[in-house]
Amino acid sequence: MYTAIVRPVITYGAIVWWPGTRTDKARKQLDKVQRRASLGITGAMRTAPSRAIEVLTGLPPLHLVIEHKALRSAYRLTGLGHWIGEEQTTGHATIWNKATKNCPILLMLQASVEPTICPSPKLGIRIPSRDDWENINNTICQNGIIWYTDGSKFGDKAGAGVFQAEIYVILACGMEILKTAPKRRTIQICTDSQAALMAIESSKVKSRLVLDCKKILNDLASCNIAILTWVPGHSGVPGNEEADRLARVESIGYPIGPELILGVPYSMGVSTMKELLNKEFEKSWEEAPLLHQLVLEHRVAYN
Repeated sequence: MYTAIVRPVITYGAIVWWPGTRTDKARKQLDKVQRRASLGITGAMRTAPSRAIEVLTGLPPLHLVIEHKALRSAYRLTGLGHWIGEEQTTGHATIWNKATKNCPILLMLQASVEPTICPSPKLGIRIPSRDDWENINNTICQNGIIWYTDGSKFGDKAGAGVFQAEIYVILACGMEILKTAPKRRTIQICTDSQAALMAIESSKVKSRLVLDCKKILNDLASCNIAILTWVPGHSGVPGNEEADRLARVESIGYPIGPELILGVPYSMGVSTMKELLNKEFEKSWEEAPLLHQLVLEHRVAYN
């Protein structure tokens, strides 16, 4: 209840007022609130040190959480193009400048865009059942041009998330087809990602990559019958198995061209900011006089 209701109420609008938490008076008041919650969670005695209870419960000091929420707001606004505090050296905007010095990944192009209403592509989207694929003739257009797409990664050579990879290969497939300038043809693109199909079908777009993909597919469908079809992965469908093999072969090498190839997923930025919070949490614990001796080898972390 504390992390789901109380803390969100306290941190609401933190991007505006977080500098006020830098005073000792404000931090003492915040500590009182969290201490009551920590004692209730653990059932500890009233004499138990606040910092030790926070470590046991995984609750960072409240002023650190407020700064974390403020940074997340700044990161989201930056991705949407609404952040104007890059050059400010005072006030609430300093949270962004401080974080980007320690973590340059936050400055990389984000994959998200401002939510946009984009009509669904002028193409058919089919999600057959696995049983339908047992007879491939029931799902494949007999007189059409059939394309299969798939993504893969090898070790740490992944430059995108799974969803990004699936959307990108559909985009690349559409661009490759447009090079041949087909007219009045039936074109079927098969993918094993239902998430990608649903994102393309949705009218509300929050991903830069999905927006580009929908534009290409609309161009393709303007003078052809275009169909996006879901195919079950690793189910013995010849075309899909070949696409998977080729994807694995290509994933062994390194991409050619300047980085960043795709935008940074918002989730990756959030994960990075959580790591920064955990470091600050651990630092506050180590700086607490003598308290770290009470909980031996206990590593702090914010969930």
